[in-house]
Amino acid sequence: MDVAAFAGFAAAGPVDVPVAVEDAVRFRDVFGGDVDLARDGVTGAPVTSRLGPAVEAFFANGGRRCWVVRTADRASMATARFPVGGLLRATPDPCAWRLAELDARSPGSWAGDLRISAILRSRPLAARPGGLRDGRLALIAAPGVVAGDLLRITPAGSAAAIYAPVKSLVREPAGPVALLGAAIRVETVTLACAELDIADRLDAGGGTPIGARLQDGVLLVPVGEPIAPGDLLSLTLGDGTVVAQAGAPAPAEPGDDDGWSRLALTAAWRLTPGAGDCDGGEPPLVEQLTLDLLVWRDEAVIARLADLGLAPGHPRFWRDLPDDEALFGTLANLPGVATGGTGIVSAPRLPAALWSEAALPRFPLAAAGDDDGPWLPLGVPIAPRAQDGERPSAWLDESGAEAATEPLARDGLARFSPELFVDAALADSGVDRLDTQVRELAYMARAPRRLRGIHSLYPIAEIALIAVPDAAHRGWQRVAVERPPVLGAPVLSLEGTLARWTAVDGATVYVLEESAAPGFAAPVVLVQGTMLSFDVGEDSCAGRRWFRVRARSGPWSNTVDLLAGDGFDTCCRAPDPVELEIVADDEDDAVQLSWCTSGEGGYELQVSTDPAFGFVDDTVTTSVNRVRYELDRDVTHYARVRPAGVAPWSNTVIVLARPTSIWTLAPLDAQSPTGDLLAVQRALLRMCAAREERAFAVLALPPDAREAEAAAHVAALLPPAGVAAFDPGRGGVRPLDNGEAGALSYGALYHPWVIESGPALRVVPPDGAATGKIAGRTLSRGAWIAPANDPLDGVIGLDPERAGVDPAVLAGLAINPLMTDPRGVIVNGAHTLSLERELEAIGVRRLLTLLRRLVLRDGVTLVFEPNRPQLRDQVARRLETLLSRMFARGAFAGETEAQAFRVRTGDALNPPTSVDEGRFVAEIQVAPSRPMAFITVRLTLVENGPATLLETA
Repeated sequence: MDVAAFAGFAAAGPVDVPVAVEDAVRFRDVFGGDVDLARDGVTGAPVTSRLGPAVEAFFANGGRRCWVVRTADRASMATARFPVGGLLRATPDPCAWRLAELDARSPGSWAGDLRISAILRSRPLAARPGGLRDGRLALIAAPGVVAGDLLRITPAGSAAAIYAPVKSLVREPAGPVALLGAAIRVETVTLACAELDIADRLDAGGGTPIGARLQDGVLLVPVGEPIAPGDLLSLTLGDGTVVAQAGAPAPAEPGDDDGWSRLALTAAWRLTPGAGDCDGGEPPLVEQLTLDLLVWRDEAVIARLADLGLAPGHPRFWRDLPDDEALFGTLANLPGVATGGTGIVSAPRLPAALWSEAALPRFPLAAAGDDDGPWLPLGVPIAPRAQDGERPSAWLDESGAEAATEPLARDGLARFSPELFVDAALADSGVDRLDTQVRELAYMARAPRRLRGIHSLYPIAEIALIAVPDAAHRGWQRVAVERPPVLGAPVLSLEGTLARWTAVDGATVYVLEESAAPGFAAPVVLVQGTMLSFDVGEDSCAGRRWFRVRARSGPWSNTVDLLAGDGFDTCCRAPDPVELEIVADDEDDAVQLSWCTSGEGGYELQVSTDPAFGFVDDTVTTSVNRVRYELDRDVTHYARVRPAGVAPWSNTVIVLARPTSIWTLAPLDAQSPTGDLLAVQRALLRMCAAREERAFAVLALPPDAREAEAAAHVAALLPPAGVAAFDPGRGGVRPLDNGEAGALSYGALYHPWVIESGPALRVVPPDGAATGKIAGRTLSRGAWIAPANDPLDGVIGLDPERAGVDPAVLAGLAINPLMTDPRGVIVNGAHTLSLERELEAIGVRRLLTLLRRLVLRDGVTLVFEPNRPQLRDQVARRLETLLSRMFARGAFAGETEAQAFRVRTGDALNPPTSVDEGRFVAEIQVAPSRPMAFITVRLTLVENGPATLLETA
């Protein structure tokens, strides 16, 4: 009765798959941090998800175990996909070669700042002379060799290596023999004189053509091609196709075309199916290959899995890494849990050791696609390097198509509605039909499917408390943000000693500077003002003078110079400096820059977010005059270039920040300000009342609810007093009707919101702390003890905006008010929403739920017993023993057991006609510890049917 469940928004974790957690650390390990949802349009304060704080408050207040389900719009979510550099899926057909990939373990933008890399491990194995023949490798010893191992076999004196997976290992008198699968011969080749026909950049989809050429073993690619060191390339030569690995940029050669970049090739291999035999006298070199996967954030490794297999059948095959849905769906044994959104999991193959290691702590990656391999680590390095880390190459939706790039859409939270929390197929189900519809949907349908939202918690019998802290959000909307205008750079020219510059829109003051060096290490301000020209005058000392101008707070112009000789008549201009321009600005994260050439020796490109280049964010040295530069398009950047060495800077070009918008809280709906919250709470109350094991809903009001709003919310939860017009409700969840009034006893409201301590103070709904306090009281004293008048741990005060709400008014509305007293913040009430006086106390409601669970647990074992007088006596004894124990712990009122409870199984309840129909009825009357009339619980057993329980006051 102390196990809780929470549903809401999280950065990571499986969607619609409950996960059992037993401390706050494990919650964060699986579900990550809080999600940034929006900004308060009035205060500017960030609005974040409330699931995390609620779970942390639950454990802080005495809870020990809870189930957590992440809710989101699956259709809009996106999962990050990462390439695994250097790991190749090789087949006999070179057109089918492709790079390995891994997905983030769950969808969401949380994986956007991760990078992944792999390193190769090799362990030598001792082979016997003539070791490889007919797919059989004779070894002296085979410690640690298992099926699925990938072996690299290098015959003595050979430049080629054979990669082959182990199918099985047999023991023979002479020693172990590894039976090998399909092998691939890999020969290192040189490309110094090779002629290139076709070049493809290998990726997960196979090959992407690039217009490259070979020149003396150096690869020339067009400027702007996204080829990076470490990339694998498929090169079609005159004598076949090879795999090559791109290296570092190669220095430019005199006469090189400016439109090409030069890349060294670190290695090239020719792949041939088949192994051949190694039957010479000297044994081959044999290595057992495994893979380590590393996950980076910034320059630190945050996760690592070692010794992974490279071929199917290995107990630690890297492609057996599970995503969150498969892992936690299997652990929870839930119905209809699909893997990858493609099908139903039925008796999955569980690599227990790998899954256990990947589960705790949760490894961030999972296998992508369905290609088993084997995989060749041709370009995988042997030591970890941060620069090898690969960022996400794609964001994919459930179907594998390219998905949205907006972070909130990737999280499935771009639109707030009840559909995020409620299974659409069950939204209009009443209490009387919900259980049947759940069973049909999740178990009995031809294609069972997982339940969504809060309804995914339905099959977990141990759950006794449920809270949905994120239901109290009021939604958000996207609002365009006007960026401040950006001043341009003027164009400066000299006519003799007269400096002229073009006007800049929005500029009022210009600053002209002079320097004796083109780098302007010690500039002198010549003039400031509104003018557009200025005579710089003659310098009596021979030498070169440099000038630049800008609008105040804007970027600098191009640099011009003046050479002074014996007099004014000898003044002349030096050659124009490099002229920079943006030639392509159509990418989300990059621009292409080009400039005219002014000589040899390379160029220095500077990029800064400061228009005056008071600091430089990045410096790029290049031998070509065209580059593709990646940058954050949310910020305006400035770029300039000059020839290497002491030379004047070019004009400044401006890469404007993209138009942007932010998410802000949506205005309240004047007609139904809490309509979304009402829909979720109605669905939750129905679910708690319909479950065979029952549960209790811990509910909260919106943060800004005062007395009038609280009264309106409670009134909207109650069934209508008379005949009401049809109301479909938000999200298809209609209001409770009069036949469902009993569901109100399965929930309680708490208000106002509270301030919790932590890394930062935060205002949160009280449902997390209240749920933890109920669970803690249940563990220490029993489910029937009123969960009130006990200070909440981790809570330092009430929301100052709502602290003045009158507790007496809230209590009169059956809302449990939170108050401050010398001990801290307490819950000053323990009332359900029930309209029946006998069930208005939370302790009574939960006592009856406990009794129901215990009676049903025993009743199930009696369903197939013959309905004879002995059965009546047996049931009576069992129930009396159970109730006696509960009485001893203080669950019931009365000084004696006779005053506390009664058990009836006699002929009045079981007449012959009822017995003949295979029905047996037992009636229990209990007096809860709060003084009131007896409450009757009737257990009915039907031959070959389910046990049922009915409560009456």
